[in-house]
Amino acid sequence: MSSLAISLELLETHQGHPVQSWEFSSDETVVIGRARESNVVIGNPYVSRTHACLRVNEGRWELSSTSTHGVIVDGRRQDFVVISDGTEFRLGGQGPWIRIRWKTSELDEESQTITFDPVKTPLLVLDTERLADEVEEITEGGFFERLTELATRLKKSPDR
Repeated sequence: MSSLAISLELLETHQGHPVQSWEFSSDETVVIGRARESNVVIGNPYVSRTHACLRVNEGRWELSSTSTHGVIVDGRRQDFVVISDGTEFRLGGQGPWIRIRWKTSELDEESQTITFDPVKTPLLVLDTERLADEVEEITEGGFFERLTELATRLKKSPDR
């Protein structure tokens, strides 16, 4: 590895897909936590204000827990671990997962991460024209009348 730059990927809980990423160089100390002053701010109730710290020591990245909740690596709570490319850790027993990737100068398919920007590409786009058409179809068509008749019959049903 020629560079000590890293990328941290916040992973989606169920599928493990990256949902946000941050990049850092070896001359930075990276603080992960809920506090606004953190380099990686994660607004999650299971994340401490200052939860973990990443720094380069003797040419290698190290992860230190700074929280009473700890970090989970390979299924075990760790206070300190030397990390490698692809290391995944969890912030506490119920917090979010983070994956670490080495950053290289060459761009290859394996080192690229797809990130999502909800401002540029929202998860949900409401088609107001289609919505108006569907509302009109329900209220003006026979569907709403049939539904009202069915509700009236059910209310009068002796089984109630």
